[in-house]
Amino acid sequence: MKLIYLISTLCALLPGASARTFTNQKGQTFEGSVVAVDATNAEILRGDGKKFKVALTTLSAEDQKFCNDWRVANPALKLTVKADSVTAAGTRKSDTDSSSNGSTGNSTSVTSRSRVMEEGYRITVSNWSKDPGTKVSGLTVEYAIVIGFFDTNAKDKRGVKSIVRGKGNLPELVGSKAEFLLTQTVKTGQSAAVATRTVTDSDGDSRSATAAAVYRESMDGICFVVRHGDRVVATYSTGRVPKELPMELLK
Repeated sequence: MKLIYLISTLCALLPGASARTFTNQKGQTFEGSVVAVDATNAEILRGDGKKFKVALTTLSAEDQKFCNDWRVANPALKLTVKADSVTAAGTRKSDTDSSSNGSTGNSTSVTSRSRVMEEGYRITVSNWSKDPGTKVSGLTVEYAIVIGFFDTNAKDKRGVKSIVRGKGNLPELVGSKAEFLLTQTVKTGQSAAVATRTVTDSDGDSRSATAAAVYRESMDGICFVVRHGDRVVATYSTGRVPKELPMELLK
């Protein structure tokens, strides 16, 4: 099975805290709202809309604790996501059936082959925030797998058979270490039949005609969203995915 992947990066916008009066080590005060905190600095939004950075070590012990608590509650996120198709061992079967009419010399032979597989996707998520100490827990993934078909006997030979939806929780992300989620598996496969009919006319001359039919089901694509609480922090889509499907997951 061909490996399918696409890397998508989305920087989450973190909600700022309400306005607060901060005090530095010299006893001076200033007002603003925290909009970002890393291991060494806090980014403050002033009332006039301007942002500035302040080193945590210059703040009072109380304000340092406030900023560190804010950092834990609002981890910096810059997620990289991808999905790889995975295939489990399948089954194969072949049959040949023949029939003939001795009085006319006509005969028909049908050879059929079928294959059934279990397939799914391996979703990989990592956090490439510049804050090396970031730990992110509580991430959930909502996904939709598109199962398509191809039928040589149908008027519309290719289409969507079904959409399999699922949801799962990701392990805690620590630093940039990648974590994984396996989707549920779906059954796919194909069947093919070749029929050969031999006809003998009154002069003893024979002619043969061959007809083939193929039906195949496959994973055509996947889309998913990653949520942190109620916030969508990453999106992903690859393959033949109906245009409206990603929007449905964002609702």
